[in-house]
Amino acid sequence: MKRRNSIGCMAVGFMATVKLLCALELGAQHLSPLAGNAPIWLLSQQEERLLPPPSDRHTSVAKTDDCELPVSGATVVVVGDTLRQLITADTSGRGPLVFQCINCTTAANGQASFAGNQLTYVPNPAVAAGTDQLGISICSATTGVCFDTLYYNLLARRRDRHYFPAERIVAPESVTQLTINTSVLPGQLRCNELVDCPDNYAGRDQLAYFSDYSGPDETLIYRASRFGGIDSVCVRVCDDYGICDTYHYAFRINRSSRGIPFMDDFSGTSPVPDANLWLDREAYINTTFGIQPPSVGVATLDGVNHRGRPWGGNPGQADRLTSTYLNLQGLLGTPVLTFWVQRGGLGDRPEISDSLLVQCILPNGQWVTVRSFAGLPGSTPVTVVDSFQFVSIPLTSIFQHAFFQFRFVNIADRQGMRDIWNIDYVRLDVQLTQRTISDVAFTRLPNPIITPYTSMPWRHFKADPASLLREDLQVGLYNHADQTLNASPSAVQLLELNSNLQPFTPVTLFNAQESNIPNGSWINRSYSLLGDPTFPSVWASLLSGLNNTAYNAYDELRFRLRYSLNNTSQVGGSGLESVSRNDLVERTTVFSDFFAYDDGTAEAALENGPGRQIAQRYTAAVADTLQGIQLHFPYTGGNYAQQDMRLRVWIGELDGSPEYELRLTPDYTDVYFDTLHGFTSYPLVDATGQLSPLPLPAGDFYIGWLQASNCALGSCIAVGYDRNNPVSAGNVFANNGLGWVPVSGVLPGALMIRPVVGSEPPLPTADGEVAVEQPLLVYPNPATGNLFVQLPTAADSPDWSYRFFDTKGQLLTQGQLLQAIPLTGLPAGMYILELTHPRRQQPYRQRVVVY
Repeated sequence: MKRRNSIGCMAVGFMATVKLLCALELGAQHLSPLAGNAPIWLLSQQEERLLPPPSDRHTSVAKTDDCELPVSGATVVVVGDTLRQLITADTSGRGPLVFQCINCTTAANGQASFAGNQLTYVPNPAVAAGTDQLGISICSATTGVCFDTLYYNLLARRRDRHYFPAERIVAPESVTQLTINTSVLPGQLRCNELVDCPDNYAGRDQLAYFSDYSGPDETLIYRASRFGGIDSVCVRVCDDYGICDTYHYAFRINRSSRGIPFMDDFSGTSPVPDANLWLDREAYINTTFGIQPPSVGVATLDGVNHRGRPWGGNPGQADRLTSTYLNLQGLLGTPVLTFWVQRGGLGDRPEISDSLLVQCILPNGQWVTVRSFAGLPGSTPVTVVDSFQFVSIPLTSIFQHAFFQFRFVNIADRQGMRDIWNIDYVRLDVQLTQRTISDVAFTRLPNPIITPYTSMPWRHFKADPASLLREDLQVGLYNHADQTLNASPSAVQLLELNSNLQPFTPVTLFNAQESNIPNGSWINRSYSLLGDPTFPSVWASLLSGLNNTAYNAYDELRFRLRYSLNNTSQVGGSGLESVSRNDLVERTTVFSDFFAYDDGTAEAALENGPGRQIAQRYTAAVADTLQGIQLHFPYTGGNYAQQDMRLRVWIGELDGSPEYELRLTPDYTDVYFDTLHGFTSYPLVDATGQLSPLPLPAGDFYIGWLQASNCALGSCIAVGYDRNNPVSAGNVFANNGLGWVPVSGVLPGALMIRPVVGSEPPLPTADGEVAVEQPLLVYPNPATGNLFVQLPTAADSPDWSYRFFDTKGQLLTQGQLLQAIPLTGLPAGMYILELTHPRRQQPYRQRVVVY
């Protein structure tokens, strides 16, 4: 069995020692790999417009066996078949008998006859469906008196048919809606289902479903994959005569072949691969799993499918990252594929039994493995970081055809976000025998402007900004050229996005000799905001700018820190857009009603052992009120349905008597959605369920939990763990029965627990989306350009206001609800619309897709 806590056990030396230490840790705190990718799961849910789960989309409304049974319950005789029914009767004491056939000569839908003691019925060849009732009277041959009649209800119907509608040409990722022609069925539509339809189509994320699952439906919706080729979808429709016809739909997705150079460094903002470059949606594009990549952003083969859920089944092929079609014919030189690869990063590392395959396609469509990489030995300590390695693969003449493709495939256990591979800076060009290209790339995002938090309430920050502001700028660079390049001009800018105010005037990021970036190695620099020989002092201006009273007009502030550079000697042109895209990185620090150490995404999960406690420290700079707590519950493959935890709050110091305790079982935000962050919200309530906020004096307070119940199969309740902010060494504490001590035995990180303070409690997640007196109609959804809202009463519109959030809870736009909500400038993806009215106690929230 594969180890499941490979992230957090402090492995040393020999394998036997590793197993022993891991077993000891299972009784206390330990890190576990994730079983699902929350950002991709939520995006997938919204893109599919909250339809029934995928497992429900391939079954009929009724059971197949029920569909085939006629409603009338008659004996079915299909055209081309013959019914022969022997008639038997009790002749004792009755003398000789004769049989008389009733309606045999007048049957409307078939030919009936009776000879001897056998009834024969043959449906008419042209019949569609119809019933005949035949009777056999049993009579005395002597007296002619009939003493019994047997009746037979017969349903004559045509055979099931197969239809092959004309091939439909659709664009990649387009949505097609069609109406199934059920008028050819003699009866009323009774049920419909998708059935297996074998083909050789390579796509895996295409989707076919019906528009309605509450009853029989004639509307089929098809969302195409990115892959070219012909995708077959078969639909079976049955009527109340039990006639079931099958429609064989063929969707042709046309894709053209593009030229090279091909390049992607995954520095975009979408969590799914670029549709212009890649055909799969299975790799996770992110800035959180890679450790010191050659460019900001990586493609992570994370072991879960395009819906963010485990593939399931036995170990084998999991994720694929497949290139678009590339024309390699007639090139002057040898095309070479280059990329960088890292095992694990901040996620679960692949073991020896896992691997990464690099495959290329031959002209006949066969995939050939040209390079493979093994996972790490189990004895490798988890503290050892596997660095990114550069790989170069020349492509021989057999691959130089007009529709060439390459792909990365990971071999994993298929049980979740395990056995992770990070891929970066993928290029395919002619004669790339070296790794060099004229490109200076940022390799990391800026840090939040505060420390140690990533978010906090503004009033707490304002109480002591000098101690909470980060005093330095951390910058990561990699020069991919074969010589030193000058990163000029460059700039650092801080902008508050609601007020459009800049706390300090933008200044040059790389000054004097610092602008000359050495090649061939990672450059990690720290520039002091207080001023140093290589960076001007902006500290006084920053403190003064943050003291602007204009910020007091906003409930939430968002400060975007941006680094940018330019170099006219960098390469560019078609296919090399990444070179300029990685010249700009930014991060937004949110000041809202909560404290957070995390960046909104989990790389692992932290579990407590039974009877064990864990707590994370926060500091209130001013007196406040704790209204609620938000936790991120990631899926780890464990069963928490019957497990209990005690959510606890301590004020001042950790001791045996918490100031607040709430007994709960975890709720997951894919069932209930209200927090905007993928977190679950718990307002503080008393034993009767009434709101019971807790006064907070200035000073330290702690939030954590006790694992109150036994754990199912060794899996305890897990809370998200962000490994990008290693605060655990000084702020996370554990009590395993011998008192509170700093947590040990796990890699540094931050618990994804967010205390909510202020005058308003958070909406409880278990309430789901809050209903209004009449449902609000938000349309169109998905949308582009403008979004409209139909209110219950038009006269109320001046009193309504809106806020538009991204999935991490960052406020993007807000205003009075007028005729339309503008969506201009928002990238494609999932968002949350919040509508509020002064006479309504709670807001109305709805997910919206922008395309």
